[in-house]
Order: sequence, then structure tokens, then C-alpha cells
Amino acid sequence: VEATGPAASVEAAYQAAMRRFDGLLAELCGELALLRSPVRANSPVPEGRVARRMHQAVAPFAAATFITPMAAVAGSVAQEILAVMVEAAPLARAYVNNGGDIALHLAEGERFRIGLVERPDRPNLFATASIAAADPVRGIATSGYPGRSFSLGIAEAVTVLAPSAAMADAAATVIANAIDLPGHPAIERL
Repeated sequence: VEATGPAASVEAAYQAAMRRFDGLLAELCGELALLRSPVRANSPVPEGRVARRMHQAVAPFAAATFITPMAAVAGSVAQEILAVMVEAAPLARAYVNNGGDIALHLAEGERFRIGLVERPDRPNLFATASIAAADPVRGIATSGYPGRSFSLGIAEAVTVLAPSAAMADAAATVIANAIDLPGHPAIERL
């Protein structure tokens, strides 16, 4: 989590983030059974603000593939924490990075430079992307078979830039799951 702006605004934003995070995971656990269920046209909508955001992020993909709201959990949490920070105080820039799922805030005229690394265990930037306040991107997410993303496909990494972190998280999961070669002799599944 990082915010830039007047010192008092930054402090207020950090305090708001801490207050909102307290109890957030318990809130999600309260609806965990529903959040682990596949989304369909007639699926019940969760009650909590973050849980609803998760559901809304995966709903556009539900007709075409198996998906649960959990596919957007990290991006939705990042987005929630960023939202309370921005509501608490005027900030020039802010981001919340929840394990690689990033929610961005950019005031007018601000930019955010994102580094691309080949291996997270040995971060070495090989490229960068720049997002300006005028761009529609406010979320970035990466999914793939290694790590904690539980992708069903064989892609090492799929990175998506989207209007929100929740949308990026859901889309990266769907794309990573679709990158597959079932039955290919070079792919061994364990």
C-alpha cells in the first residue's frame, strides 16, 4: 500500500485502510459457501460490499465458463482498501497491491509506472508500462499455474489491465485457465 499527497492526507488514508481491513476477511468468510459456488444467471448475490464486487466481476464470464466469485477475491479486496483510502482524504496517487492484484488511484495529471519482471523470486525489470490518469486502467492482475492463484491452465503468467482490480483479477483467471493443451504429451499433470 502506498499513497502520495499531503502528509495529513496520506496518514488519514492509511488509517482508513487499517480500519477497513480489520474484520474484512471474517466478513468474506461469513459468505464463503456462496463465494465458492459457481456463478450462474440465477445465482444469489452476496450481501457484503466486497463479496458483491467479486460476484459482479466474474458474472460476465459465467455463461461461458465455470467461475466462482473467488476468482476475483484479491483484486476486490485491493479495490476495497483503495476505495476507503481515497474516500478518507485527497490523494495524488495511491495503490494497493494484494499479492500482485493491484488497484490504482491517479488524480488528474498523475502517472503510474509498472514494472514487468520475468521471475518474482528474482525481480529484474525487463519492461515497464505507464498508466496515466486519463487512461481507463485502474486495475492490474496476474494469474498463472505457479504460486497462489490456483490456475487450471498451463500459463506461467497472464497479466490483465482493466478498469478495476476486481475485473482484472477475474479476467486474468479466466484467461490463465483457458491456456491449456489437454492430452498433449509434453504436459504432465500431477
